[in-house]
Amino acid sequence: MPEDNLPITHTRRLIELAQEDADRPALITLDSQGKERVLSRRALASESIRAARALGEIGLDEQSLLVLSLPNCAEHVILSFAGWMHGACVLPLSPSLPPIERAHVLKAAGESGRKIVMIGQSDDEADSDVGELFARSLALSDEPLPDVVPHPGRAIASGGSTGMPKIIVDMRPNVSVADPPRKGIVGITGRRPGQTALVFGPLYHTLSYGTVFSTLFDRGCVVLMARFDAAIALDAIERFRVAALATVPAHLLRMARAFDECPRDLSSLESVYHSGAVCAPWLKRRWIELVGPTKLYEGFGSTEAVGMLVIRGDEWLEHAGSVGRGVITDVSILDEQGEELRRGEVGEIFLRWKQGAGYTSTPGEESYCYWGAESARTSEDGFVSVGDLGWLDDDGYLFVADRRLDMIISGGANVFPAEVESALSEHPEVGDVVVVGVPDEEWGKRVHAIVQPRDPEALSRSTDALAGALDRHCRDRLSSFKAPKTYEFVHALPRTEVGKIRRSQLAAARSENRSNLGAPQT
Repeated sequence: MPEDNLPITHTRRLIELAQEDADRPALITLDSQGKERVLSRRALASESIRAARALGEIGLDEQSLLVLSLPNCAEHVILSFAGWMHGACVLPLSPSLPPIERAHVLKAAGESGRKIVMIGQSDDEADSDVGELFARSLALSDEPLPDVVPHPGRAIASGGSTGMPKIIVDMRPNVSVADPPRKGIVGITGRRPGQTALVFGPLYHTLSYGTVFSTLFDRGCVVLMARFDAAIALDAIERFRVAALATVPAHLLRMARAFDECPRDLSSLESVYHSGAVCAPWLKRRWIELVGPTKLYEGFGSTEAVGMLVIRGDEWLEHAGSVGRGVITDVSILDEQGEELRRGEVGEIFLRWKQGAGYTSTPGEESYCYWGAESARTSEDGFVSVGDLGWLDDDGYLFVADRRLDMIISGGANVFPAEVESALSEHPEVGDVVVVGVPDEEWGKRVHAIVQPRDPEALSRSTDALAGALDRHCRDRLSSFKAPKTYEFVHALPRTEVGKIRRSQLAAARSENRSNLGAPQT
Protein backbone atom coordinates (compact mmCIF):
# COMPACT_ATOMS: atom_id res chain seq x y z
CA MET A 1 0.00 0.00 0.00
CA PRO A 2 1.20 3.57 -0.62
CA GLU A 3 2.45 5.77 2.18
CA ASP A 4 -0.28 7.88 3.77
CA ASN A 5 -1.14 11.16 2.02
CA LEU A 6 1.28 10.64 -0.90
CA PRO A 7 -0.29 11.04 -4.34
CA ILE A 8 -0.40 8.01 -6.62
CA THR A 9 -1.63 7.44 -10.17
CA HIS A 10 -5.17 6.32 -10.89
CA THR A 11 -3.88 3.19 -12.62
CA ARG A 12 -1.78 2.13 -9.65
CA ARG A 13 -4.80 2.69 -7.40
CA LEU A 14 -6.95 0.58 -9.75
CA ILE A 15 -4.53 -2.35 -9.52
CA GLU A 16 -4.09 -2.08 -5.74
CA LEU A 17 -7.84 -2.06 -5.11
CA ALA A 18 -8.24 -5.09 -7.40
CA GLN A 19 -5.69 -6.95 -5.27
CA GLU A 20 -7.37 -5.82 -2.06
CA ASP A 21 -10.96 -6.89 -2.93
CA ALA A 22 -10.97 -8.49 -6.37
CA ASP A 23 -14.62 -9.50 -6.63
CA ARG A 24 -16.18 -6.27 -5.42
CA PRO A 25 -18.23 -4.55 -8.17
CA ALA A 26 -16.42 -1.51 -9.55
CA LEU A 27 -18.40 -0.56 -12.66
CA ILE A 28 -22.03 -1.29 -13.53
CA THR A 29 -23.21 -0.11 -16.94
CA LEU A 30 -26.87 0.28 -17.90
CA ASP A 31 -28.00 0.33 -21.52
CA SER A 32 -30.91 2.45 -22.77
CA GLN A 33 -33.40 -0.16 -21.51
CA GLY A 34 -31.77 -0.44 -18.08
CA LYS A 35 -30.04 -3.80 -18.73
CA GLU A 36 -26.89 -4.11 -16.63
CA ARG A 37 -23.32 -5.31 -17.10
CA VAL A 38 -21.14 -5.68 -14.01
CA LEU A 39 -17.33 -5.45 -13.91
CA SER A 40 -15.52 -6.39 -10.72
CA ARG A 41 -12.38 -4.62 -9.59
CA ARG A 42 -10.33 -7.55 -10.90
CA ALA A 43 -12.08 -7.51 -14.29
CA LEU A 44 -11.75 -3.74 -14.68
CA ALA A 45 -8.02 -3.84 -13.90
CA SER A 46 -7.38 -6.86 -16.09
CA GLU A 47 -9.25 -5.49 -19.11
CA SER A 48 -7.55 -2.11 -18.71
CA ILE A 49 -4.07 -3.67 -18.74
CA ARG A 50 -4.86 -5.79 -21.82
CA ALA A 51 -6.31 -2.76 -23.59
CA ALA A 52 -3.16 -0.79 -22.69
CA ARG A 53 -1.03 -3.45 -24.36
CA ALA A 54 -3.25 -3.33 -27.46
CA LEU A 55 -2.91 0.47 -27.57
CA GLY A 56 0.85 0.09 -27.28
CA GLU A 57 0.81 -2.07 -30.39
CA ILE A 58 -0.68 0.80 -32.41
CA GLY A 59 1.88 3.27 -31.13
CA LEU A 60 0.38 4.91 -28.02
CA ASP A 61 3.04 6.25 -25.68
CA GLU A 62 3.76 8.98 -23.13
CA GLN A 63 3.80 11.67 -25.85
CA SER A 64 0.40 10.71 -27.28
CA LEU A 65 -3.04 12.27 -27.08
CA LEU A 66 -5.62 9.47 -26.86
CA VAL A 67 -8.94 10.69 -28.30
CA LEU A 68 -11.90 8.52 -27.25
CA SER A 69 -14.86 9.15 -29.55
CA LEU A 70 -17.17 6.80 -27.68
CA PRO A 71 -20.58 6.84 -25.97
CA ASN A 72 -20.99 6.07 -22.28
CA CYS A 73 -19.87 2.45 -21.95
CA ALA A 74 -17.46 0.23 -20.02
CA GLU A 75 -14.96 0.43 -22.89
CA HIS A 76 -14.72 4.20 -22.45
CA VAL A 77 -13.64 3.80 -18.82
CA ILE A 78 -11.29 0.91 -19.60
CA LEU A 79 -9.56 2.78 -22.42
CA SER A 80 -9.06 5.86 -20.23
CA PHE A 81 -7.20 3.73 -17.70
CA ALA A 82 -5.33 2.05 -20.57
CA GLY A 83 -4.20 5.40 -21.95
CA TRP A 84 -2.94 6.54 -18.55
CA MET A 85 -0.97 3.29 -18.20
CA HIS A 86 1.18 4.62 -21.06
CA GLY A 87 1.33 8.12 -19.57
CA ALA A 88 -0.81 9.50 -22.41
CA CYS A 89 -3.19 12.46 -22.18
CA VAL A 90 -6.81 11.35 -22.65
CA LEU A 91 -9.40 13.47 -24.47
CA PRO A 92 -13.00 12.13 -24.36
CA LEU A 93 -14.95 13.40 -27.35
CA SER A 94 -18.64 13.27 -28.24
CA PRO A 95 -19.19 10.56 -30.90
CA SER A 96 -22.10 12.60 -32.30
CA LEU A 97 -20.08 15.73 -33.10
CA PRO A 98 -20.81 17.05 -36.62
CA PRO A 99 -17.82 16.45 -38.94
CA ILE A 100 -17.00 20.16 -39.21
CA GLU A 101 -16.94 20.65 -35.43
CA ARG A 102 -14.90 17.47 -34.96
CA ALA A 103 -12.39 18.75 -37.51
CA HIS A 104 -12.08 22.01 -35.53
CA VAL A 105 -11.46 20.10 -32.29
CA LEU A 106 -8.83 17.87 -33.88
CA LYS A 107 -7.17 20.93 -35.40
CA ALA A 108 -7.00 22.45 -31.90
CA ALA A 109 -5.59 19.15 -30.61
CA GLY A 110 -2.85 19.45 -33.20
CA GLU A 111 -1.52 22.47 -31.30
CA SER A 112 -0.37 20.08 -28.58
CA GLY A 113 2.41 18.72 -30.77
CA ARG A 114 1.40 15.27 -29.56
CA LYS A 115 0.77 12.22 -31.69
CA ILE A 116 -3.00 11.81 -31.88
CA VAL A 117 -4.39 8.29 -31.49
CA MET A 118 -8.16 8.16 -32.00
CA ILE A 119 -10.43 5.29 -30.98
CA GLY A 120 -14.05 5.24 -32.17
CA GLN A 121 -16.88 2.92 -33.05
CA SER A 122 -16.81 2.28 -36.80
CA ASP A 123 -15.41 5.74 -37.41
CA ASP A 124 -13.47 6.26 -40.64
CA GLU A 125 -11.19 8.79 -38.87
CA ALA A 126 -10.38 6.46 -35.96
CA ASP A 127 -7.07 4.63 -35.71
CA SER A 128 -8.90 1.57 -34.42
CA ASP A 129 -12.48 0.38 -34.05
CA VAL A 130 -13.20 -0.29 -30.38
CA GLY A 131 -14.51 -3.81 -31.04
CA GLU A 132 -11.44 -4.73 -33.08
CA LEU A 133 -9.09 -3.37 -30.41
CA PHE A 134 -10.74 -5.31 -27.60
CA ALA A 135 -10.79 -8.49 -29.70
CA ARG A 136 -7.01 -8.18 -30.11
CA SER A 137 -6.55 -7.47 -26.41
CA LEU A 138 -8.00 -10.86 -25.37
CA ALA A 139 -4.80 -12.63 -26.36
CA LEU A 140 -2.55 -10.22 -24.43
CA SER A 141 -1.16 -10.44 -20.89
CA ASP A 142 -2.79 -8.74 -17.92
CA GLU A 143 0.50 -8.37 -16.05
CA PRO A 144 0.70 -4.72 -14.92
CA LEU A 145 2.82 -2.31 -16.93
CA PRO A 146 5.41 -0.06 -15.20
CA ASP A 147 3.70 2.79 -13.38
CA VAL A 148 3.86 6.09 -15.32
CA VAL A 149 2.57 9.50 -14.21
CA PRO A 150 0.52 11.14 -17.01
CA HIS A 151 1.42 14.83 -17.09
CA PRO A 152 -0.91 16.11 -18.39
CA GLY A 153 -3.39 13.27 -18.18
CA ARG A 154 -6.75 14.85 -19.02
CA ALA A 155 -8.23 17.23 -21.55
CA ILE A 156 -11.83 18.27 -22.26
CA ALA A 157 -13.22 19.75 -25.48
CA SER A 158 -15.47 22.77 -25.04
CA GLY A 159 -17.38 25.01 -27.41
CA GLY A 160 -18.41 27.43 -24.66
CA SER A 161 -21.04 30.06 -25.29
CA THR A 162 -19.55 31.12 -28.61
CA GLY A 163 -19.51 27.67 -30.14
CA MET A 164 -15.84 28.02 -31.12
CA PRO A 165 -14.18 24.71 -30.16
CA LYS A 166 -11.21 24.68 -27.83
CA ILE A 167 -9.57 22.07 -25.65
CA ILE A 168 -9.04 22.69 -21.93
CA VAL A 169 -6.03 20.76 -20.65
CA ASP A 170 -5.45 19.99 -16.97
CA MET A 171 -1.70 20.60 -16.74
CA ARG A 172 -1.32 19.02 -13.31
CA PRO A 173 0.02 15.46 -12.91
CA ASN A 174 -2.87 12.98 -13.09
CA VAL A 175 -2.48 11.72 -9.51
CA SER A 176 -4.55 11.82 -6.33
CA VAL A 177 -4.14 11.05 -2.64
CA ALA A 178 -5.55 7.71 -1.53
CA ASP A 179 -7.92 7.81 1.47
CA PRO A 180 -7.29 11.50 2.28
CA PRO A 181 -8.94 13.30 5.19
CA ARG A 182 -12.45 14.41 4.21
CA LYS A 183 -11.38 17.91 3.25
CA GLY A 184 -11.22 19.80 0.00
CA ILE A 185 -13.61 19.50 -2.94
CA VAL A 186 -14.70 15.90 -2.43
CA GLY A 187 -15.16 16.23 1.32
CA ILE A 188 -17.19 19.43 1.16
CA THR A 189 -19.70 17.90 -1.28
CA GLY A 190 -20.82 15.13 1.06
CA ARG A 191 -18.73 12.40 -0.56
CA ARG A 192 -17.04 9.62 1.38
CA PRO A 193 -15.02 6.50 0.49
CA GLY A 194 -16.88 3.47 -0.83
CA GLN A 195 -20.02 5.19 -2.10
CA THR A 196 -22.02 4.02 -5.09
CA ALA A 197 -22.28 6.92 -7.54
CA LEU A 198 -24.72 7.24 -10.44
CA VAL A 199 -23.39 8.88 -13.61
CA PHE A 200 -25.68 9.59 -16.56
CA GLY A 201 -24.09 12.66 -18.10
CA PRO A 202 -21.85 12.01 -21.11
CA LEU A 203 -18.22 11.20 -20.36
CA TYR A 204 -16.99 13.99 -22.61
CA HIS A 205 -18.23 16.39 -19.91
CA THR A 206 -15.83 17.16 -17.09
CA LEU A 207 -18.37 16.64 -14.27
CA SER A 208 -19.31 13.13 -15.40
CA TYR A 209 -15.78 12.09 -16.34
CA GLY A 210 -14.33 13.36 -13.07
CA THR A 211 -17.06 11.68 -11.00
CA VAL A 212 -16.35 8.28 -12.56
CA PHE A 213 -12.64 8.27 -11.79
CA SER A 214 -12.76 10.00 -8.41
CA THR A 215 -15.36 7.42 -7.29
CA LEU A 216 -13.28 4.47 -8.50
CA PHE A 217 -10.15 5.94 -6.90
CA ASP A 218 -12.05 6.43 -3.62
CA ARG A 219 -13.04 2.73 -3.25
CA GLY A 220 -16.49 3.29 -4.73
CA CYS A 221 -18.69 1.71 -7.37
CA VAL A 222 -19.92 3.59 -10.46
CA VAL A 223 -23.31 2.98 -12.06
CA LEU A 224 -22.88 4.37 -15.59
CA MET A 225 -25.94 4.92 -17.78
CA ALA A 226 -25.61 4.84 -21.58
CA ARG A 227 -27.66 8.02 -21.79
CA PHE A 228 -29.84 10.10 -19.53
CA ASP A 229 -33.42 9.04 -18.96
CA ALA A 230 -35.14 10.50 -15.91
CA ALA A 231 -37.26 7.45 -15.10
CA ILE A 232 -34.37 4.99 -15.51
CA ALA A 233 -32.14 7.23 -13.40
CA LEU A 234 -34.67 7.23 -10.55
CA ASP A 235 -35.07 3.47 -10.88
CA ALA A 236 -31.27 3.07 -10.69
CA ILE A 237 -31.06 5.12 -7.48
CA GLU A 238 -33.62 2.83 -5.85
CA ARG A 239 -32.28 -0.40 -7.36
CA PHE A 240 -28.57 0.07 -6.60
CA ARG A 241 -28.99 2.12 -3.41
CA VAL A 242 -27.05 4.98 -4.98
CA ALA A 243 -25.41 7.29 -2.44
CA ALA A 244 -23.88 9.98 -4.66
CA LEU A 245 -25.17 11.86 -7.68
CA ALA A 246 -23.45 14.66 -9.62
CA THR A 247 -25.51 16.34 -12.31
CA VAL A 248 -26.78 19.58 -13.88
CA PRO A 249 -30.03 21.52 -13.24
CA ALA A 250 -31.61 20.49 -16.56
CA HIS A 251 -31.47 16.84 -15.46
CA LEU A 252 -32.65 17.66 -11.94
CA LEU A 253 -35.72 19.31 -13.50
CA ARG A 254 -36.65 16.22 -15.51
CA MET A 255 -36.01 13.90 -12.59
CA ALA A 256 -38.19 16.01 -10.27
CA ARG A 257 -41.07 15.90 -12.72
CA ALA A 258 -40.60 12.15 -13.30
CA PHE A 259 -40.62 11.66 -9.52
CA ASP A 260 -43.89 13.61 -9.24
CA GLU A 261 -45.44 11.22 -11.78
CA CYS A 262 -44.04 8.08 -10.12
CA PRO A 263 -42.28 8.45 -6.72
CA ARG A 264 -39.22 6.28 -5.94
CA ASP A 265 -37.21 5.55 -2.81
CA LEU A 266 -34.41 8.15 -2.67
CA SER A 267 -33.42 7.45 0.95
CA SER A 268 -30.01 6.02 -0.04
CA LEU A 269 -28.81 9.36 -1.39
CA GLU A 270 -26.17 11.04 0.78
CA SER A 271 -24.89 13.64 -1.70
CA VAL A 272 -26.74 15.24 -4.62
CA TYR A 273 -24.33 17.69 -6.22
CA HIS A 274 -25.23 19.99 -9.10
CA SER A 275 -23.23 22.46 -11.12
CA GLY A 276 -22.76 23.73 -14.67
CA ALA A 277 -25.66 26.21 -14.87
CA VAL A 278 -27.86 28.47 -12.76
CA CYS A 279 -30.46 26.44 -10.85
CA ALA A 280 -33.94 27.91 -10.51
CA PRO A 281 -34.71 28.58 -6.81
CA TRP A 282 -38.03 26.72 -7.00
CA LEU A 283 -36.24 23.63 -8.36
CA LYS A 284 -33.61 23.88 -5.65
CA ARG A 285 -36.32 23.96 -2.99
CA ARG A 286 -38.02 20.94 -4.58
CA TRP A 287 -34.84 18.86 -4.28
CA ILE A 288 -34.34 20.03 -0.72
CA GLU A 289 -37.82 18.61 -0.07
CA LEU A 290 -36.88 15.34 -1.81
CA VAL A 291 -33.52 14.60 -0.15
CA GLY A 292 -33.17 17.04 2.73
CA PRO A 293 -31.14 20.26 2.96
CA THR A 294 -27.95 18.64 4.28
CA LYS A 295 -27.66 16.29 1.29
CA LEU A 296 -27.99 18.81 -1.53
CA TYR A 297 -24.86 20.63 -2.70
CA GLU A 298 -24.21 23.20 -5.41
CA GLY A 299 -20.79 23.97 -6.87
CA PHE A 300 -19.48 26.88 -8.90
CA GLY A 301 -16.26 26.53 -10.86
CA SER A 302 -15.07 25.64 -14.33
CA THR A 303 -13.26 22.95 -16.30
CA GLU A 304 -10.16 25.15 -16.01
CA ALA A 305 -10.14 24.33 -12.27
CA VAL A 306 -8.95 27.79 -11.20
CA GLY A 307 -11.13 27.81 -8.09
CA MET A 308 -14.37 26.46 -6.69
CA LEU A 309 -17.21 27.38 -4.36
CA VAL A 310 -19.67 24.96 -2.78
CA ILE A 311 -22.85 25.59 -0.80
CA ARG A 312 -25.00 23.04 1.05
CA GLY A 313 -28.77 23.16 1.02
CA ASP A 314 -29.23 24.34 4.61
CA GLU A 315 -26.73 27.16 4.04
CA TRP A 316 -28.48 28.01 0.76
CA LEU A 317 -31.81 28.39 2.56
CA GLU A 318 -30.21 31.19 4.60
CA HIS A 319 -28.64 32.74 1.46
CA ALA A 320 -31.12 31.77 -1.27
CA GLY A 321 -29.69 32.09 -4.75
CA SER A 322 -26.04 32.04 -3.69
CA VAL A 323 -23.45 29.54 -4.95
CA GLY A 324 -21.40 29.85 -1.76
CA ARG A 325 -18.49 31.85 -0.43
CA GLY A 326 -14.74 31.43 -0.68
CA VAL A 327 -13.68 28.70 1.74
CA ILE A 328 -10.90 27.22 -0.40
CA THR A 329 -11.09 29.90 -3.12
CA ASP A 330 -10.60 33.68 -3.18
CA VAL A 331 -13.28 35.60 -5.11
CA SER A 332 -12.97 39.01 -6.72
CA ILE A 333 -15.57 40.97 -8.74
CA LEU A 334 -13.97 43.30 -11.28
CA ASP A 335 -15.26 45.82 -13.81
CA GLU A 336 -14.12 46.02 -17.43
CA GLN A 337 -11.08 48.10 -16.42
CA GLY A 338 -10.00 45.49 -13.87
CA GLU A 339 -11.04 47.57 -10.85
CA GLU A 340 -12.63 45.78 -7.89
CA LEU A 341 -16.32 46.55 -7.44
CA ARG A 342 -18.22 47.22 -4.22
CA ARG A 343 -20.43 44.58 -2.60
CA GLY A 344 -23.71 44.21 -4.49
CA GLU A 345 -22.35 45.51 -7.81
CA VAL A 346 -22.44 43.14 -10.80
CA GLY A 347 -19.14 42.51 -12.54
CA GLU A 348 -16.94 39.75 -13.90
CA ILE A 349 -16.21 36.90 -11.49
CA PHE A 350 -12.53 36.09 -10.90
CA LEU A 351 -11.37 33.10 -8.86
CA ARG A 352 -8.06 32.01 -7.35
CA TRP A 353 -7.27 29.06 -5.09
CA LYS A 354 -6.48 30.14 -1.55
CA GLN A 355 -2.83 29.77 -0.62
CA GLY A 356 -2.29 26.29 0.81
CA ALA A 357 -5.58 24.91 -0.55
CA GLY A 358 -3.64 22.22 -2.40
CA TYR A 359 -5.26 22.48 -5.83
CA THR A 360 -2.63 24.43 -7.74
CA SER A 361 0.05 22.87 -9.87
CA THR A 362 3.78 22.84 -9.20
CA PRO A 363 5.01 26.39 -8.43
CA GLY A 364 5.73 28.19 -11.69
CA GLU A 365 3.38 25.96 -13.69
CA GLU A 366 -0.11 26.82 -14.93
CA SER A 367 -2.91 24.54 -13.73
CA TYR A 368 -4.53 24.58 -17.18
CA CYS A 369 -3.91 25.62 -20.76
CA TYR A 370 -6.01 25.94 -23.91
CA TRP A 371 -5.38 24.32 -27.26
CA GLY A 372 -7.18 26.28 -29.96
CA ALA A 373 -7.83 29.48 -27.99
CA GLU A 374 -6.15 32.27 -26.08
CA SER A 375 -5.78 31.91 -22.31
CA ALA A 376 -8.63 33.06 -20.07
CA ARG A 377 -8.60 36.62 -18.71
CA THR A 378 -6.22 36.82 -15.76
CA SER A 379 -5.65 39.68 -13.32
CA GLU A 380 -2.23 40.87 -12.25
CA ASP A 381 -2.52 39.07 -8.91
CA GLY A 382 -3.43 35.67 -10.38
CA PHE A 383 -7.23 35.72 -10.40
CA VAL A 384 -8.80 34.02 -13.46
CA SER A 385 -12.17 34.59 -15.15
CA VAL A 386 -13.99 32.39 -17.68
CA GLY A 387 -16.62 35.02 -18.46
CA ASP A 388 -19.28 34.68 -15.75
CA LEU A 389 -20.93 37.73 -14.18
CA GLY A 390 -22.07 38.07 -10.59
CA TRP A 391 -21.84 39.94 -7.30
CA LEU A 392 -20.93 39.44 -3.65
CA ASP A 393 -23.28 40.27 -0.79
CA ASP A 394 -22.18 41.86 2.47
CA ASP A 395 -21.36 38.45 3.96
CA GLY A 396 -19.13 37.48 1.03
CA TYR A 397 -21.60 35.07 -0.62
CA LEU A 398 -21.37 34.90 -4.40
CA PHE A 399 -24.43 35.26 -6.63
CA VAL A 400 -24.11 34.42 -10.34
CA ALA A 401 -25.94 36.63 -12.83
CA ASP A 402 -25.11 34.98 -16.17
CA ARG A 403 -22.47 34.65 -18.85
CA ARG A 404 -21.13 37.97 -20.16
CA LEU A 405 -21.81 36.88 -23.75
CA ASP A 406 -25.45 36.02 -22.97
CA MET A 407 -26.47 39.26 -21.25
CA ILE A 408 -29.21 41.21 -23.07
CA ILE A 409 -29.12 45.01 -23.03
CA SER A 410 -32.74 45.99 -23.64
CA GLY A 411 -33.71 49.67 -23.55
CA GLY A 412 -30.41 50.42 -21.83
CA ALA A 413 -31.09 47.95 -18.97
CA ASN A 414 -29.22 44.70 -18.35
CA VAL A 415 -31.32 41.53 -18.52
CA PHE A 416 -29.79 38.20 -17.50
CA PRO A 417 -31.45 35.34 -19.43
CA ALA A 418 -30.96 32.84 -16.60
CA GLU A 419 -33.16 34.95 -14.29
CA VAL A 420 -35.99 35.05 -16.84
CA GLU A 421 -35.63 31.34 -17.61
CA SER A 422 -35.82 30.55 -13.91
CA ALA A 423 -39.13 32.39 -13.60
CA LEU A 424 -40.62 30.80 -16.72
CA SER A 425 -39.50 27.27 -15.82
CA GLU A 426 -41.62 27.43 -12.66
CA HIS A 427 -44.82 27.54 -14.73
CA PRO A 428 -46.38 24.04 -14.79
CA GLU A 429 -47.00 24.14 -18.56
CA VAL A 430 -43.34 24.80 -19.41
CA GLY A 431 -41.24 21.75 -20.24
CA ASP A 432 -38.11 23.68 -21.15
CA VAL A 433 -37.22 27.27 -22.00
CA VAL A 434 -34.37 29.42 -23.23
CA VAL A 435 -34.28 33.23 -23.41
CA VAL A 436 -32.29 35.21 -25.99
CA GLY A 437 -32.00 38.78 -27.22
CA VAL A 438 -33.12 39.60 -30.78
CA PRO A 439 -32.72 42.93 -32.62
CA ASP A 440 -35.50 45.45 -32.03
CA GLU A 441 -35.86 48.98 -33.42
CA GLU A 442 -37.27 50.35 -30.19
CA TRP A 443 -35.40 48.40 -27.51
CA GLY A 444 -32.11 47.65 -29.26
CA LYS A 445 -32.48 44.05 -28.14
CA ARG A 446 -35.82 42.44 -27.33
CA VAL A 447 -36.16 39.74 -24.67
CA HIS A 448 -37.45 36.70 -26.56
CA ALA A 449 -38.50 33.39 -24.96
CA ILE A 450 -38.30 30.08 -26.82
CA VAL A 451 -40.57 27.65 -25.00
CA GLN A 452 -40.96 23.88 -25.21
CA PRO A 453 -44.44 23.15 -23.76
CA ARG A 454 -44.62 20.32 -21.25
CA ASP A 455 -47.59 18.91 -23.22
CA PRO A 456 -46.57 18.44 -26.89
CA GLU A 457 -50.26 18.61 -27.87
CA ALA A 458 -50.23 22.30 -26.95
CA LEU A 459 -48.44 22.99 -30.23
CA SER A 460 -51.41 21.70 -32.22
CA ARG A 461 -53.61 24.38 -30.66
CA SER A 462 -53.39 28.15 -30.61
CA THR A 463 -50.54 29.21 -28.36
CA ASP A 464 -51.84 32.75 -27.79
CA ALA A 465 -53.50 31.82 -24.50
CA LEU A 466 -50.32 30.08 -23.27
CA ALA A 467 -48.21 33.10 -24.23
CA GLY A 468 -50.56 35.36 -22.28
CA ALA A 469 -50.46 33.08 -19.25
CA LEU A 470 -46.66 32.98 -19.32
CA ASP A 471 -46.49 36.75 -19.65
CA ARG A 472 -48.70 37.26 -16.59
CA HIS A 473 -46.67 34.64 -14.71
CA CYS A 474 -43.43 36.46 -15.56
CA ARG A 475 -44.65 39.92 -14.66
CA ASP A 476 -45.75 38.66 -11.24
CA ARG A 477 -42.14 37.64 -10.57
CA LEU A 478 -39.93 40.04 -12.53
CA SER A 479 -39.61 43.72 -13.32
CA SER A 480 -41.58 44.53 -16.46
CA PHE A 481 -38.47 45.28 -18.56
CA LYS A 482 -37.19 41.74 -17.91
CA ALA A 483 -40.38 39.99 -19.06
CA PRO A 484 -40.18 38.58 -22.61
CA LYS A 485 -41.69 40.82 -25.26
CA THR A 486 -42.25 37.86 -27.60
CA TYR A 487 -42.73 34.12 -27.26
CA GLU A 488 -41.95 31.27 -29.62
CA PHE A 489 -43.11 27.68 -29.09
CA VAL A 490 -41.13 24.66 -30.31
CA HIS A 491 -41.31 20.87 -30.10
CA ALA A 492 -37.83 20.57 -28.53
CA LEU A 493 -34.86 22.77 -27.65
CA PRO A 494 -31.43 21.72 -28.96
CA ARG A 495 -29.80 20.97 -25.64
CA THR A 496 -26.67 18.86 -25.45
CA GLU A 497 -26.55 15.67 -23.38
CA VAL A 498 -25.37 17.73 -20.41
CA GLY A 499 -28.24 20.18 -20.68
CA LYS A 500 -26.23 23.02 -22.18
CA ILE A 501 -27.55 25.23 -24.95
CA ARG A 502 -25.79 27.79 -27.11
CA ARG A 503 -27.92 30.88 -26.79
CA SER A 504 -25.68 32.78 -29.20
CA GLN A 505 -26.53 30.40 -32.04
CA LEU A 506 -30.26 30.51 -31.31
CA ALA A 507 -30.15 34.31 -31.15
CA ALA A 508 -28.22 34.56 -34.43
CA ALA A 509 -30.71 32.31 -36.22
CA ARG A 510 -33.65 34.42 -35.02
CA SER A 511 -31.88 37.64 -35.91
CA GLU A 512 -31.63 36.41 -39.50
CA ASN A 513 -35.23 35.17 -39.65
CA ARG A 514 -37.64 37.35 -37.69
CA SER A 515 -40.84 36.12 -39.36
CA ASN A 516 -41.76 33.56 -36.68
CA LEU A 517 -40.94 35.23 -33.39
CA GLY A 518 -44.47 35.45 -32.05
CA ALA A 519 -46.71 38.36 -31.28
CA PRO A 520 -45.40 41.03 -28.89
CA GLN A 521 -46.87 41.01 -25.38
CA THR A 522 -48.20 44.30 -24.03
